[in-house]
Amino acid sequence: MPFAHARRMLLPDPPSFIALAFAGCLSLGCGASSDGSDEVSSSASWPEQWSAEIAWSDYTGGSKSNTWTGTVHFDWTLRAMRVDVTPPEPGAPPGPPIAEAGSMLMREGAAYFVTQAGACEPMPLGTPRPSWLLESGAVQVGVEDGEAVWEVKLAELDDELDGCFYYSMSAATKTPRFFGGNPDCSGWQEGSFVEYANYEARSAPESLFEVPANCPSVPTSAQGQNAACTGCHDGG
Repeated sequence: MPFAHARRMLLPDPPSFIALAFAGCLSLGCGASSDGSDEVSSSASWPEQWSAEIAWSDYTGGSKSNTWTGTVHFDWTLRAMRVDVTPPEPGAPPGPPIAEAGSMLMREGAAYFVTQAGACEPMPLGTPRPSWLLESGAVQVGVEDGEAVWEVKLAELDDELDGCFYYSMSAATKTPRFFGGNPDCSGWQEGSFVEYANYEARSAPESLFEVPANCPSVPTSAQGQNAACTGCHDGG
């Protein structure tokens, strides 16, 4: 599977910046150094298992629209992550991560984009590692309402990429609150952002992470395509 095709698979129309960030990770190396003064500590790592409700919205001037809702489940013991989303209403504009209702399932070094209708496409991008924030070279750019805000400039990881993504968490408990970004580094909560709620560090049923039987395998020719990103993602 060529990289350009993998990128197209991830991009709704119009494209979500966060989908672009996922796709861009196929061609960039994590762990790049940054000249920021506030580096990530190991305490910012995710627990090995957690679940949360999500609201994935487009933000303009601090106001959100086209909010897709769902859940996310993470289990590093299975090298797995699952994101389920549904649109706000029938006929809503396409939303991330697969442009329509369905799931993005990451399992053992591969990602599968499964529509509600049952279609499935694979690509070579594995589950984020619990230490992905540390490995990405993120720097803290502020604290808002008791939440630490971190920034990753994609150009510092690959000079062919533009944009920034941002991650916020409780400064006290390290509970995730927002993840998102924009293509022009225009700042916090401008662009596409996921908001987390009812976060719990707990296990989810293993059946949630089972790859549907109709999902093709990642082609042998594409395996290892995300090798440069294995500092942040499981490389299979």
